[in-house]
Amino acid sequence: MAVVAMAGYAFLSPADAASNPLVLINSPLNRDQIESGQRVIVQAVARDDSGVTRVELWVNGQLYDTESSSLPGGISPFPLIATWQPQTAGSYTLIVRAFNNAGNRTQASIDVNVIEPNDLDEDGMTDEVDICPDQAGTPAANGCPDSDSDGIADLEDACPDETGLAETGGCPSATDGDRDGDGTPDENDACPDERGPRPTEGCPDADSDGVADLEDTCPAESGWDGHDGCPTPGDRDGDGFLDVDDMCPDDYGVEATWGCPDADSDGIRDSEDLCPFEPGLPENRGCAVMHSDGSVLPGSDSDDDGAPDDVDPCPLEAGTPEDGYCPPAAGDEPPAPEGRVLELPEYFFRDFQIPVWLEVQALELEVSGDYHTVECYAGVIGRFYDRYGPFDSLGERRWNIAEYLGEGTYGVPPIPTYLNETISVDVQCNANVGSSPINLGRFVAEHASPWDGHIMSGESAFGDDGHSFQVKYRLCSPSCDESVFSTPYIHTLYNWAGDPNIAWAWNGDDEQIRGFKIYINGSFVLGVGKEDRAAALPFTLPACGEHWDIQISVWDGADARAPERESPLSNVVTKEGDPCPRMARVTFETINTYDLPDDTEMDSSLGMVGPVFGSLIVNDEYELFETSFRNLIGDNDGVFIWDDHSYSVSGRLSSHCQARVEDALSGASWRDVVRCLETNIIEVPLAPDETLTIRGFIAETDPPGAWYVLFDGSITLPPPPEGAAGGEYTITDSRGFLDLIVRVEILPSDH
Repeated sequence: MAVVAMAGYAFLSPADAASNPLVLINSPLNRDQIESGQRVIVQAVARDDSGVTRVELWVNGQLYDTESSSLPGGISPFPLIATWQPQTAGSYTLIVRAFNNAGNRTQASIDVNVIEPNDLDEDGMTDEVDICPDQAGTPAANGCPDSDSDGIADLEDACPDETGLAETGGCPSATDGDRDGDGTPDENDACPDERGPRPTEGCPDADSDGVADLEDTCPAESGWDGHDGCPTPGDRDGDGFLDVDDMCPDDYGVEATWGCPDADSDGIRDSEDLCPFEPGLPENRGCAVMHSDGSVLPGSDSDDDGAPDDVDPCPLEAGTPEDGYCPPAAGDEPPAPEGRVLELPEYFFRDFQIPVWLEVQALELEVSGDYHTVECYAGVIGRFYDRYGPFDSLGERRWNIAEYLGEGTYGVPPIPTYLNETISVDVQCNANVGSSPINLGRFVAEHASPWDGHIMSGESAFGDDGHSFQVKYRLCSPSCDESVFSTPYIHTLYNWAGDPNIAWAWNGDDEQIRGFKIYINGSFVLGVGKEDRAAALPFTLPACGEHWDIQISVWDGADARAPERESPLSNVVTKEGDPCPRMARVTFETINTYDLPDDTEMDSSLGMVGPVFGSLIVNDEYELFETSFRNLIGDNDGVFIWDDHSYSVSGRLSSHCQARVEDALSGASWRDVVRCLETNIIEVPLAPDETLTIRGFIAETDPPGAWYVLFDGSITLPPPPEGAAGGEYTITDSRGFLDLIVRVEILPSDH
């Protein structure tokens, strides 16, 4: 096998094409944004005519999970499903690597970004699970205010100022085992004759800071346990900045202005901001620069010539009073670059500078929270700056920039600049949740030439706590179509000797790049040399019923998996596999339980575990379920399973899950959080020589995010012969807690 190794990355020659498996990562998607602590189902599939024997998942260069075939010759397709739970924010590269029966390997990779969870009201519960995301509350009340700390939200508490029980509408009810009626049994109540919340063991807590009044040095001021229930000393305005470091110790402020007020969140203290209620720039004393439509804000003086922009006839060209605040009349101007008409004021032409054209192109906008609308001020400082939006949400924290800006990108009209100048890109965004405005912060970056058109990215700073945005953009000279990292174009998809080939055009300079990257369905699968303009894909044609979206990019750096510079992805060409002659219908029928482990959150004598989550998989198709949610008295509720029981999969994980969500105590809003099993039947196309791999994964969860596996078993059936009808099978695993009964039917493709 001919392999040319370059800085640790292997480029495969077309002659080796047929000897490697195909690997595709189906979820998460490339460049997805994930919250830290969130469970992520990594789902991929590997295919190879000779059989796949092992599949590995690598996270940032570390082996995370591996699965091997139970058949000596391997199987195809080989599905991989793994649960990954990143704990820290940052960029992660996920690689799925597959080995075939001949010992050859191939891999696919994606990049994801992990962010800190969004918490609008800063009550410690992420907005995704917070029933009252705009009001600080307690976990026991699902993020809603709970004045008496009895775990029942004030809106649903008939006695919001008295600790009580859910069954009495939140009002106290004395019983034999709870004589003060505060919901804490006398045997666990440190103050059995005084009503108090559970966090303070049934003792009064007037300021609701979690420190009982008897132990609280400041019972009327909310504090924290580390200071005996008192507020932080030395911070008299309570803004989180100690007075010794606070430039405005008597006025509540923010970090960007060292503890001073900043109403428009532009990083300029209100006392020094000429436009304190409109985001602006330091060079304009807190006011915005001139917009593209010619409008300005009072006080702006973009050219610093002493005349405000709203009365300056040449607001971007410095002048003197004698010349009417415009530059003096210019003489003959230097010739414009070939192919362009260049009309520039005289001050652009200085002896030591060379005028060039620059194009700015916005690519993507991702935000840290779930908002109704987002709008931004963006542009090149001092040249082109305007307001865009509001953008409409597309869900998943992605925004409809394509419809608003056209063709998915926004290009500042080519602007004149200088070859040795530094360009400052500035983006400031705001969002709305209902009628509440939220500052997402500001991103500013300086870029010196060469502006070669590679993708750049950045994250905002100085937004409201927990709120930010990420932006991807390009700087191109003389234009994005003519830059070094211009986007390639795939013009031909053809078959040669039974293998799929692609050919593309690119008008850049080979000496300034490292090579090309080929993607299938968003997964990076192959790198080729910079001199190439065509490549054979190192896989067989798409399997029957399979769909490929093929794209290509230009890259440079030491490793194609983490390039230093890369162009945007090209146009999409699509390859469809032939229709499959048969379908396999797999019905997940029954779960049987045996000797379940003790649940850390439940009384072990109950013999039950849960709530449960997991997945059912057949080849590269799968169904997910996540039945866990917390009810209004703080219990981890959802679907549980008991020892020595037999359950219908469709009943327990689907209809029963729906019934639990409809429970009046839990609240109907939790239907958006719980994922019940939508169907217990999975159908997949089946080629004549294709194996059938069936797998079940079931785990138990406890707050806050702890979980362990109850069942992870699979069975691989050989290619069924013509005329086979199917059968019933039992899937087990080494844990011995559960088994799974499935029924397989082989159907014609037009059933």
